[in-house]
Amino acid sequence: MHIYFSLYLVLIITSLDVIGVKFSDNIATFISPSYHNTQLCNLFAKRVKIRHGIPSDGKKFTLEDLIQQNILPQPPVFDNDPGYNRFHKIDYKSLARKHLKLEQQRIARLDQYFNDSSKQYTLTELLNILNEHGIYPYMSISTTIEMLNRFKYAIHNYISVNNYLCDELVDLIHKNRGFLRIIGSIRRCMKILKRVIVREALLDDPKIKKSLPQFKNSDIVDIFEVLSLTRYKNDILITLLINYVEDHLKNFTINQLCNIVYHISKLKYSAIGIVKNLTSRVTELTHLSPHDSLLVSEALVSFDYVQKDVFDKLADDILNGIEDFEVKELIRLFKTFTSAEYINDDFYTRVTEAISNNLDKLDTASYVMDLLSSLSHMNMKISHLLDFISVYINTNFSSFSPTQLASISKYLAMLHCYPKELFKKIFSLPIFSVIPDMEVMNHIRMGYHKNNSYTAYLHKYPFCELDKLYNKIFIAYKSYHLESSATDKDQFKFTEKNERNLRDIFLYQSREKIFTSSSIHLEIADIYRNQFNINFHVGFPSDEGFLIDLAYVTDDGDKFAIKVNGPFHFMQRCLSQIPPPLTASSMFKERYVNVLLKKMGWIVSNINYWDYATWFPFEKKKCTLFNALPDKLKELCNKNVVETCNTAK
Repeated sequence: MHIYFSLYLVLIITSLDVIGVKFSDNIATFISPSYHNTQLCNLFAKRVKIRHGIPSDGKKFTLEDLIQQNILPQPPVFDNDPGYNRFHKIDYKSLARKHLKLEQQRIARLDQYFNDSSKQYTLTELLNILNEHGIYPYMSISTTIEMLNRFKYAIHNYISVNNYLCDELVDLIHKNRGFLRIIGSIRRCMKILKRVIVREALLDDPKIKKSLPQFKNSDIVDIFEVLSLTRYKNDILITLLINYVEDHLKNFTINQLCNIVYHISKLKYSAIGIVKNLTSRVTELTHLSPHDSLLVSEALVSFDYVQKDVFDKLADDILNGIEDFEVKELIRLFKTFTSAEYINDDFYTRVTEAISNNLDKLDTASYVMDLLSSLSHMNMKISHLLDFISVYINTNFSSFSPTQLASISKYLAMLHCYPKELFKKIFSLPIFSVIPDMEVMNHIRMGYHKNNSYTAYLHKYPFCELDKLYNKIFIAYKSYHLESSATDKDQFKFTEKNERNLRDIFLYQSREKIFTSSSIHLEIADIYRNQFNINFHVGFPSDEGFLIDLAYVTDDGDKFAIKVNGPFHFMQRCLSQIPPPLTASSMFKERYVNVLLKKMGWIVSNINYWDYATWFPFEKKKCTLFNALPDKLKELCNKNVVETCNTAK
């Protein structure tokens, strides 16, 4: 009771100054010592000055008067508190025992679910259990990692069935209090390890080992894997984990470092120190196992770190044990090396032969899709593989989404493969039965990017997934009608309205790309106008729905088109040859667009970026542009420019 009254007095002293009562020595006559403690009232009388004035009747103020007039706060009342006993002290031991008993009951309930490590739960069940019962109040590192692995297994099982972890489920995981407690426990342990510096001579001391958190290397790999699977980005935690790995690089195996680098790249964080250590260890080894070589190549490609000498060594090590790979692993390495744009004909011949020998074991739609995309990426037209892929997709048509089927139609068209039944099935999908017009597409685009305000500043109508879908279908449809061996009766045809809407959607995206991809078109057009007196039109729409990079139409009706292959039309990662080759999609576009333009009476010529590079002297650029002109247009140029370019030859 004395403790509470003392606190109340402190509250009075602090509040007197707030309400306008100042300390003074001449106030003794205004406060009567009618309270039980006369010395205390005298103390207040000496230290307090009331600004509200002296009462008119000359009566003295008491503390009760101040309280009743709400000048001072009311004292605490404990009569209504059932847990308060004014005659006894609070029994903290009983409260602690009561709290401990509740925690033991919660731990017992959790043990019913998690005591058996072999028992697995679905992701939804795990989230519901942790939301309902919480998680262990005091978790060791082993318990933390065990709970983390339960998330990992549940997520893997979910992805194996649904192929993808949807955004709604990711949000539920991020808000789950059990998951947040696990992440918080890992972060606290990492902070301790970062702040505590132990001399190397004491690292093996058992007492120090016992007092500091101890993570196994496999635990760090599991943490990175769960973070990448759940797409959980915490700058403090991930930075601490990366620093921990960099401080203990010698303790990790190549396999573990590969997994760590792969997951860090998925989280879009930088770990260049780990990558450099990994590549140096790979180059120092005289021989690396084929499976480790596959993991290293996947990690480097995911981090966009491609070195020719490193991939040459990895390719040799893989070929030495290529018989040990299963067909899915062969497709994985085929996709990895084609993504790195690694050029080696002998390597790809051996890999595709190994895949061809194991096609009967290939029964997964995603791997068939990867095989087709890898073949198209390197423009490899292997007939028996394309036949197998076409039959598999046609047989398992329902296993592929409309987006995947649109990509399949484009990949097959790039490889000049047009199976009639498959293309008819793709073009007959319900999503292509009614193609929206531009007004509807603009509403879809703005709705799709309603939360992306920054994109709205860059584009009047930003792109959406439907744009990509319809563009792929339009390209495949045009090339199908141009290059397919099927007769007009057997060919599928969209209605005029759908074909017109597809063309408008394709033109819209092409116009945006021609001005945002690179400025080389505008620079070339300026040089032609200022130096050659030829005014080219940039981004001229043709009747077939394609944009011409540079177009010029004479008064006589002659039509001239110049196709500009900018820097992004060439392989960006390729280090096997300089200048790098054109990408497969650029070669495909050049193939069918040039044919279409020539059919419509256009005279077509090409300008490659590597013949007109930004660092070339201006005179060399000018000569390159002059040589790209048809003879009829050269006659329109200034004579001085013509003489200069002819002399430079």
